Amino acid sequence: MNYITTILFCLMAISLSNVAFAQMTREEYRQQLEAYRQTAKQDAAIFLDKTQSTEQRLKAIQDIEMFTTAEDKAACLDIVMDIGQPDAIRAAGLMKVRHAAHKQEAVRAKVLNWMGQSSTPPKFRKSCMNVMQMAYVNPNTPEAVRKEITAVFHKVLLDAKPAAREKAFFVLSAYGDDQAHWLLVRGLQEPMQALLPIEKSVPLLAMRKHDSDYHLNVIYEALQKTSNQAAQIECIKALGNYQPARPDIIRLLKDKKQSLEVRRASMQSLNHGNGQEFLSIAKSIITDENAPESLRIYALQAETYRELSRKMNTANTTFSLDNSFQQLIEQVRSTSSEAVKSTLRDCCRKLGVE
Repeated sequence: MNYITTILFCLMAISLSNVAFAQMTREEYRQQLEAYRQTAKQDAAIFLDKTQSTEQRLKAIQDIEMFTTAEDKAACLDIVMDIGQPDAIRAAGLMKVRHAAHKQEAVRAKVLNWMGQSSTPPKFRKSCMNVMQMAYVNPNTPEAVRKEITAVFHKVLLDAKPAAREKAFFVLSAYGDDQAHWLLVRGLQEPMQALLPIEKSVPLLAMRKHDSDYHLNVIYEALQKTSNQAAQIECIKALGNYQPARPDIIRLLKDKKQSLEVRRASMQSLNHGNGQEFLSIAKSIITDENAPESLRIYALQAETYRELSRKMNTANTTFSLDNSFQQLIEQVRSTSSEAVKSTLRDCCRKLGVE
Protein backbone atom coordinates (compact mmCIF):
# COMPACT_ATOMS: atom_id res chain seq x y z
CA MET A 1 0.00 0.00 0.00
CA ASN A 2 1.61 3.26 -1.09
CA TYR A 3 1.53 6.55 0.77
CA ILE A 4 -1.35 8.10 -1.26
CA THR A 5 -3.49 4.99 -0.84
CA THR A 6 -2.89 5.04 2.92
CA ILE A 7 -3.98 8.68 3.10
CA LEU A 8 -7.16 7.92 1.11
CA PHE A 9 -8.07 5.01 3.39
CA CYS A 10 -7.55 7.22 6.45
CA LEU A 11 -9.79 9.96 4.98
CA MET A 12 -12.46 7.41 4.14
CA ALA A 13 -12.32 6.00 7.68
CA ILE A 14 -12.69 9.48 9.18
CA SER A 15 -15.57 10.26 6.83
CA LEU A 16 -17.40 7.03 7.71
CA SER A 17 -16.81 7.69 11.41
CA ASN A 18 -18.35 11.15 11.08
CA VAL A 19 -21.34 9.72 9.21
CA ALA A 20 -21.85 7.07 11.90
CA PHE A 21 -21.72 9.74 14.61
CA ALA A 22 -24.17 11.94 12.70
CA GLN A 23 -26.55 9.00 12.32
CA MET A 24 -26.42 8.11 16.01
CA THR A 25 -29.80 8.71 17.55
CA ARG A 26 -30.30 10.62 20.75
CA GLU A 27 -31.31 7.38 22.45
CA GLU A 28 -28.14 5.58 21.31
CA TYR A 29 -26.02 8.46 22.59
CA ARG A 30 -27.88 8.38 25.92
CA GLN A 31 -27.29 4.64 26.19
CA GLN A 32 -23.58 5.00 25.55
CA LEU A 33 -23.31 7.79 28.12
CA GLU A 34 -25.19 5.76 30.68
CA ALA A 35 -22.96 2.73 30.01
CA TYR A 36 -19.89 4.89 30.64
CA ARG A 37 -21.38 6.25 33.85
CA GLN A 38 -22.10 2.75 35.13
CA THR A 39 -18.56 1.59 34.30
CA ALA A 40 -17.06 4.66 35.98
CA LYS A 41 -19.24 4.07 39.03
CA GLN A 42 -18.07 0.46 39.32
CA ASP A 43 -14.41 1.47 38.82
CA ALA A 44 -14.72 4.21 41.45
CA ALA A 45 -16.16 1.69 43.90
CA ILE A 46 -13.13 -0.58 43.39
CA PHE A 47 -10.69 2.28 43.99
CA LEU A 48 -12.50 3.43 47.12
CA ASP A 49 -12.60 -0.11 48.55
CA LYS A 50 -9.61 -0.32 50.88
CA THR A 51 -9.77 -4.12 50.93
CA GLN A 52 -8.79 -4.32 47.25
CA SER A 53 -5.13 -4.58 46.22
CA THR A 54 -3.21 -1.47 45.27
CA GLU A 55 -2.78 -2.78 41.72
CA GLN A 56 -6.53 -3.40 41.30
CA ARG A 57 -7.43 0.01 42.70
CA LEU A 58 -5.01 1.90 40.46
CA LYS A 59 -6.09 -0.02 37.37
CA ALA A 60 -9.74 0.71 38.12
CA ILE A 61 -9.41 4.50 37.90
CA GLN A 62 -6.84 4.89 35.13
CA ASP A 63 -9.58 6.02 32.71
CA ILE A 64 -11.40 8.28 35.18
CA GLU A 65 -10.36 11.92 34.76
CA MET A 66 -11.93 13.19 37.99
CA PHE A 67 -14.51 12.09 40.51
CA THR A 68 -17.73 14.04 40.00
CA THR A 69 -20.30 12.89 42.54
CA ALA A 70 -20.23 14.45 45.99
CA GLU A 71 -20.12 10.99 47.59
CA ASP A 72 -17.12 9.80 45.55
CA LYS A 73 -15.25 13.07 46.04
CA ALA A 74 -15.68 12.93 49.79
CA ALA A 75 -14.61 9.27 49.98
CA CYS A 76 -11.57 9.95 47.79
CA LEU A 77 -10.56 12.94 49.92
CA ASP A 78 -10.72 10.68 53.00
CA ILE A 79 -8.26 8.34 51.27
CA VAL A 80 -5.95 11.21 50.35
CA MET A 81 -5.93 12.41 53.95
CA ASP A 82 -5.26 8.91 55.33
CA ILE A 83 -1.48 8.58 55.83
CA GLY A 84 -1.96 4.85 56.30
CA GLN A 85 -2.97 4.41 52.66
CA PRO A 86 -0.33 3.36 50.08
CA ASP A 87 1.72 6.17 48.58
CA ALA A 88 0.58 5.41 45.01
CA ILE A 89 -3.10 5.30 46.05
CA ARG A 90 -2.96 8.70 47.73
CA ALA A 91 -1.08 10.14 44.75
CA ALA A 92 -3.65 8.87 42.25
CA GLY A 93 -6.56 9.88 44.46
CA LEU A 94 -5.34 13.45 44.81
CA MET A 95 -5.28 13.87 41.04
CA LYS A 96 -8.90 12.74 40.86
CA VAL A 97 -10.04 15.40 43.36
CA ARG A 98 -7.54 18.11 42.44
CA HIS A 99 -10.35 20.67 42.11
CA ALA A 100 -10.75 20.45 45.90
CA ALA A 101 -7.10 21.40 46.40
CA HIS A 102 -7.58 24.30 44.02
CA LYS A 103 -10.83 25.61 45.46
CA GLN A 104 -11.00 24.59 49.13
CA GLU A 105 -8.66 26.49 51.41
CA ALA A 106 -8.39 23.77 54.07
CA VAL A 107 -7.55 21.07 51.52
CA ARG A 108 -5.08 23.34 49.74
CA ALA A 109 -3.30 24.13 53.02
CA LYS A 110 -2.78 20.41 53.69
CA VAL A 111 -1.56 19.73 50.15
CA LEU A 112 0.89 22.64 50.32
CA ASN A 113 2.15 21.41 53.68
CA TRP A 114 2.77 17.91 52.29
CA MET A 115 4.41 19.39 49.23
CA GLY A 116 6.86 21.34 51.37
CA GLN A 117 7.94 18.40 53.56
CA SER A 118 10.89 16.23 52.53
CA SER A 119 9.43 13.39 54.59
CA THR A 120 6.27 13.17 52.46
CA PRO A 121 6.18 9.86 50.51
CA PRO A 122 7.71 10.53 47.06
CA LYS A 123 4.83 9.59 44.74
CA PHE A 124 2.30 11.45 46.83
CA ARG A 125 4.59 14.47 47.10
CA LYS A 126 5.05 14.53 43.34
CA SER A 127 1.27 14.44 42.95
CA CYS A 128 0.95 17.37 45.37
CA MET A 129 3.44 19.34 43.30
CA ASN A 130 1.66 18.50 40.05
CA VAL A 131 -1.69 19.59 41.46
CA MET A 132 -0.27 22.83 42.78
CA GLN A 133 1.52 23.47 39.49
CA MET A 134 -1.87 23.34 37.74
CA ALA A 135 -3.19 26.03 40.06
CA TYR A 136 0.02 28.06 39.81
CA VAL A 137 -0.20 28.37 36.00
CA ASN A 138 -3.97 28.78 35.83
CA PRO A 139 -4.74 32.43 34.93
CA ASN A 140 -7.97 32.22 36.93
CA THR A 141 -6.16 31.42 40.19
CA PRO A 142 -6.49 34.36 42.61
CA GLU A 143 -3.21 36.19 43.10
CA ALA A 144 -3.27 35.61 46.86
CA VAL A 145 -3.50 31.85 46.26
CA ARG A 146 -0.72 31.99 43.67
CA LYS A 147 1.52 33.71 46.23
CA GLU A 148 0.86 30.89 48.73
CA ILE A 149 1.82 28.30 46.13
CA THR A 150 4.90 30.25 45.01
CA ALA A 151 6.15 30.51 48.58
CA VAL A 152 6.11 26.72 48.98
CA PHE A 153 7.79 26.16 45.61
CA HIS A 154 10.48 28.60 46.76
CA LYS A 155 10.93 26.50 49.88
CA VAL A 156 11.31 23.33 47.81
CA LEU A 157 14.09 24.94 45.76
CA LEU A 158 16.28 24.33 48.82
CA ASP A 159 14.88 20.88 49.61
CA ALA A 160 17.07 17.93 50.60
CA LYS A 161 15.58 15.75 47.83
CA PRO A 162 17.11 16.36 44.36
CA ALA A 163 13.98 15.26 42.47
CA ALA A 164 11.81 17.72 44.40
CA ARG A 165 14.29 20.55 43.81
CA GLU A 166 14.38 19.80 40.09
CA LYS A 167 10.59 19.87 39.86
CA ALA A 168 10.38 23.19 41.72
CA PHE A 169 13.06 24.75 39.52
CA PHE A 170 11.26 23.54 36.40
CA VAL A 171 7.89 24.99 37.43
CA LEU A 172 9.25 28.33 38.58
CA SER A 173 11.77 28.79 35.76
CA ALA A 174 9.22 28.01 33.08
CA TYR A 175 7.12 30.92 34.31
CA GLY A 176 9.88 33.45 34.82
CA ASP A 177 10.49 33.33 38.58
CA ASP A 178 13.43 35.61 39.47
CA GLN A 179 14.49 33.71 42.59
CA ALA A 180 14.75 30.41 40.72
CA HIS A 181 16.80 32.04 37.97
CA TRP A 182 19.13 33.72 40.44
CA LEU A 183 19.82 30.38 42.13
CA LEU A 184 20.48 28.73 38.76
CA VAL A 185 22.97 31.45 37.81
CA ARG A 186 24.70 31.20 41.17
CA GLY A 187 24.98 27.45 40.78
CA LEU A 188 26.74 27.77 37.41
CA GLN A 189 29.07 30.49 38.64
CA GLU A 190 29.79 28.79 41.97
CA PRO A 191 29.47 25.00 41.49
CA MET A 192 29.87 24.32 45.21
CA GLN A 193 26.64 26.29 45.76
CA ALA A 194 24.73 24.53 42.97
CA LEU A 195 21.32 23.10 43.82
CA LEU A 196 21.07 21.25 40.51
CA PRO A 197 23.71 19.60 38.30
CA ILE A 198 24.87 21.75 35.38
CA GLU A 199 23.11 19.51 32.85
CA LYS A 200 19.82 20.13 34.66
CA SER A 201 20.36 23.86 35.22
CA VAL A 202 21.39 24.89 31.71
CA PRO A 203 18.16 23.95 29.83
CA LEU A 204 16.14 25.83 32.46
CA LEU A 205 18.34 28.90 32.29
CA ALA A 206 18.30 28.82 28.48
CA MET A 207 14.52 29.35 28.58
CA ARG A 208 15.09 32.82 30.03
CA LYS A 209 14.32 35.39 27.33
CA HIS A 210 14.94 38.47 29.46
CA ASP A 211 18.66 39.37 29.54
CA SER A 212 19.35 36.31 27.38
CA ASP A 213 22.89 37.43 26.44
CA TYR A 214 23.81 37.60 30.12
CA HIS A 215 22.49 34.09 30.76
CA LEU A 216 24.13 32.69 27.63
CA ASN A 217 27.44 34.15 28.78
CA VAL A 218 27.01 32.38 32.13
CA ILE A 219 26.37 29.12 30.27
CA TYR A 220 29.40 29.74 28.04
CA GLU A 221 31.61 30.23 31.08
CA ALA A 222 30.26 26.97 32.52
CA LEU A 223 31.13 25.17 29.27
CA GLN A 224 34.70 26.45 29.49
CA LYS A 225 35.09 25.17 33.05
CA THR A 226 33.36 21.79 33.01
CA SER A 227 34.75 18.44 31.85
CA ASN A 228 31.49 16.59 32.52
CA GLN A 229 30.15 15.23 29.22
CA ALA A 230 26.46 15.59 30.02
CA ALA A 231 27.04 19.18 31.14
CA GLN A 232 29.10 19.97 28.03
CA ILE A 233 26.35 18.67 25.75
CA GLU A 234 23.63 20.76 27.39
CA CYS A 235 25.81 23.88 27.27
CA ILE A 236 26.60 23.28 23.59
CA LYS A 237 22.89 22.87 22.78
CA ALA A 238 22.05 26.14 24.51
CA LEU A 239 24.82 28.12 22.79
CA GLY A 240 23.93 27.51 19.14
CA ASN A 241 23.14 31.16 18.43
CA TYR A 242 25.71 32.67 20.80
CA GLN A 243 28.54 33.87 18.58
CA PRO A 244 31.22 34.27 21.31
CA ALA A 245 31.00 30.51 21.96
CA ARG A 246 31.37 29.53 18.31
CA PRO A 247 35.19 29.06 18.26
CA ASP A 248 35.06 26.71 21.25
CA ILE A 249 32.20 24.69 19.77
CA ILE A 250 34.09 24.37 16.47
CA ARG A 251 37.14 23.21 18.42
CA LEU A 252 35.07 20.54 20.20
CA LEU A 253 33.62 19.37 16.87
CA LYS A 254 37.04 18.93 15.30
CA ASP A 255 38.74 17.47 18.37
CA LYS A 256 38.99 13.73 17.67
CA LYS A 257 39.64 13.07 21.35
CA GLN A 258 36.13 14.21 22.21
CA SER A 259 33.31 11.67 22.48
CA LEU A 260 30.99 11.15 19.53
CA GLU A 261 28.13 12.56 21.62
CA VAL A 262 29.97 15.84 22.27
CA ARG A 263 31.02 16.16 18.62
CA ARG A 264 27.48 15.41 17.42
CA ALA A 265 26.00 18.03 19.76
CA SER A 266 28.60 20.52 18.51
CA MET A 267 27.73 19.86 14.88
CA GLN A 268 24.01 20.18 15.51
CA SER A 269 24.51 23.39 17.44
CA LEU A 270 26.64 24.91 14.68
CA ASN A 271 24.13 23.83 12.04
CA HIS A 272 21.25 25.51 13.86
CA GLY A 273 23.14 28.66 14.70
CA ASN A 274 25.43 29.41 11.76
CA GLY A 275 23.30 29.00 8.65
CA GLN A 276 25.21 29.62 5.45
CA GLU A 277 28.58 29.29 7.19
CA PHE A 278 27.90 25.71 8.26
CA LEU A 279 29.37 24.10 5.13
CA SER A 280 32.74 25.79 5.58
CA ILE A 281 32.83 24.42 9.14
CA ALA A 282 31.63 20.90 8.34
CA LYS A 283 33.53 20.34 5.09
CA SER A 284 36.61 18.91 6.78
CA ILE A 285 34.41 16.40 8.67
CA ILE A 286 32.48 15.31 5.57
CA THR A 287 35.64 14.60 3.60
CA ASP A 288 37.52 12.93 6.46
CA GLU A 289 37.54 9.19 5.82
CA ASN A 290 38.41 8.57 9.47
CA ALA A 291 35.59 10.71 10.89
CA PRO A 292 32.56 8.90 12.38
CA GLU A 293 30.06 8.04 9.63
CA SER A 294 27.16 9.48 11.62
CA LEU A 295 28.83 12.92 11.71
CA ARG A 296 29.58 12.86 7.99
CA ILE A 297 26.02 11.78 7.17
CA TYR A 298 24.43 14.40 9.43
CA ALA A 299 26.51 17.18 7.84
CA LEU A 300 25.62 16.05 4.31
CA GLN A 301 21.93 15.89 5.12
CA ALA A 302 21.96 19.25 6.91
CA GLU A 303 23.57 21.02 3.94
CA THR A 304 21.22 19.26 1.53
CA TYR A 305 18.16 20.53 3.39
CA ARG A 306 19.67 24.03 3.42
CA GLU A 307 20.09 23.86 -0.37
CA LEU A 308 16.54 22.52 -0.78
CA SER A 309 15.22 25.44 1.25
CA ARG A 310 17.14 27.86 -0.94
CA LYS A 311 15.75 26.11 -4.03
CA MET A 312 12.19 26.53 -2.79
CA ASN A 313 12.79 30.23 -2.19
CA THR A 314 14.02 30.70 -5.77
CA ALA A 315 11.14 28.87 -7.45
CA ASN A 316 10.60 31.58 -10.07
CA THR A 317 14.26 31.88 -11.05
CA THR A 318 16.90 29.50 -12.29
CA PHE A 319 18.35 27.55 -9.37
CA SER A 320 21.96 26.45 -9.29
CA LEU A 321 23.62 24.47 -6.56
CA ASP A 322 26.08 26.29 -4.32
CA ASN A 323 29.52 25.95 -5.94
CA SER A 324 31.21 24.89 -2.71
CA PHE A 325 28.62 22.18 -2.12
CA GLN A 326 28.85 21.02 -5.75
CA GLN A 327 32.61 20.65 -5.38
CA LEU A 328 32.15 18.81 -2.10
CA ILE A 329 29.74 16.36 -3.73
CA GLU A 330 32.35 15.51 -6.34
CA GLN A 331 34.94 14.92 -3.62
CA VAL A 332 32.69 12.63 -1.61
CA ARG A 333 31.68 10.45 -4.59
CA SER A 334 34.94 8.51 -4.17
CA THR A 335 34.51 7.86 -0.44
CA SER A 336 35.15 4.33 0.80
CA SER A 337 32.15 4.49 3.16
CA GLU A 338 29.09 2.77 1.69
CA ALA A 339 26.81 4.51 4.21
CA VAL A 340 28.11 7.93 3.20
CA LYS A 341 27.83 7.02 -0.50
CA SER A 342 24.22 5.94 0.00
CA THR A 343 23.43 9.19 1.80
CA LEU A 344 25.12 11.20 -0.96
CA ARG A 345 23.04 9.46 -3.64
CA ASP A 346 19.88 10.22 -1.69
CA CYS A 347 20.90 13.86 -1.27
CA CYS A 348 21.70 14.20 -4.98
CA ARG A 349 18.35 12.68 -5.92
CA LYS A 350 16.51 15.21 -3.75
CA LEU A 351 18.49 18.06 -5.27
CA GLY A 352 18.11 16.82 -8.84
CA VAL A 353 21.86 16.38 -9.22
CA GLU A 354 23.20 13.53 -11.32
